[in-house]
Parts: sequence; C-alpha cells; structure tokens
Amino acid sequence: MNVNSLIIGIVGGMGPLATVDLFRRLVEAFPSERDWEKPHIIVDSYSTIPSRVRAVLYDEKKSEVVDCLAASIRHLQDMGAQKIIVGCHTAHIFLPEVLSRLQCREDCVLNIIDSAVIYCAHAGYRSIRLLASEGTVQTKIYTMAFERVGIDIINPTEEEQIQIRSCIEAVKQNLITDEAIRSFQNLIKMDENPVLLGCSELPVMYESIQNKGICFGNDIIDPFQIVIDDLSGINEIKRYE
Repeated sequence: MNVNSLIIGIVGGMGPLATVDLFRRLVEAFPSERDWEKPHIIVDSYSTIPSRVRAVLYDEKKSEVVDCLAASIRHLQDMGAQKIIVGCHTAHIFLPEVLSRLQCREDCVLNIIDSAVIYCAHAGYRSIRLLASEGTVQTKIYTMAFERVGIDIINPTEEEQIQIRSCIEAVKQNLITDEAIRSFQNLIKMDENPVLLGCSELPVMYESIQNKGICFGNDIIDPFQIVIDDLSGINEIKRYE
C-alpha cells in the first residue's frame, strides 16, 4: 500500500502515555524528508474506556468496554482509517465481540496477537516468557494463540505479576523511578527465554532501560513493533498489501 494513501487509526488512551509512545513509533517507522511523505495517522485517545483488566477479572463494565471499543473503531473507520491498531493487549480479548458489531474488511483491524504468533513462529522460538497484565495472563489469550503453532508461553508467577503491575502503573502515572527500572530489569533477566512485552506500557519501561545503556541477552518481542514494522515494510513477512 502506498504510504501517501495509507490512513492508520489508533484506538488509544489505554493508557494515554502508551498511546503517545505508539504514535511516535509509527511516525518514526516511515523515514521521510518531508512531512507529507508520512502516512495519515488518526489517534482516538479514548481514556474513559473502563478498565479492560477489571472487565476480565470481575466482569466489571464489560458491556461498556465492548461498546466503547466498537464506537472508537467505527469512528476511525468513518474518518477513513484503512488499518486500525487497538492500543491495548487486554482489549484484544473483546475483539471477536467488537468486530461482530461492525462492518469492516477482515484485515482492517490489525490483531497484534496474531501478528506476534506469525512472527515468533517464523523466528523459530519454542518457548516465550510473557510479561503482561493480570487480565491478559488469566484469559490465556497468548497461551492459546501460541499453542496452535507449538510455542509454549511461560506465564508470570504471582510475585512477578505484582512487579509487572507496579511497572505498568509507573508508566501510567508517568513516575518511572530507578526502583521501577531495576524491578523491570530483573523481570527480563530471569532466564534466557525470549520475553514478550504483553502490555502497552511495558515498551515504554523497556525504552527507559535502553536509555540507560542497559542491554540484555534475551530477545525482546513487542507485538506493537511487529505490526508497525509490518505496516512500514521492515519485516520479511509482509501481509498488508
């Protein structure tokens, strides 16, 4: 697809700073000398969507979450978006119900979980450690998707889940302390397995570690970056023609 005719939509606000990070990376993924050589990107920072994690764990405002996600996607479609990224891993749990309400092409809403599965299978991974929110972990949305291609998902322990939640909240509140960075660094260094960043706040935390010059031996998998690279043509697996 020609970049000049490409319109990308982001269902964002989950959380807002993670959406800012996603938007920035999308812009940077398309090198250009002039503004008008970048794709048209529409961001719907819909921060008032209720908690996706609480909807999963406690069935709290689940119907409202689905309504809001459907409304945001419809709004982006009405504005001309051809490729739409839902900027929250946990929100993908509700995508089948959301998409059943909408009339759109099958490949319009890009599923970051499916993209990660294809990428990781192509890379030859056999097991991957998941760092994600409680909602994403407990629904086993990654576990089931990766099992289909013979890849094992290693879920966080209860203690690790507490640390992950702390790191997520540090990004949401824009309070990334040295303590939070050390905690996240330790989570990544647990073993040599590839690590999948299964929450939209975690790439922000990871970048904070990189900015300090800290490197890891693990492969780091960011499903959002996979989709961004697919759209910009960086990945060898090109599926968005």
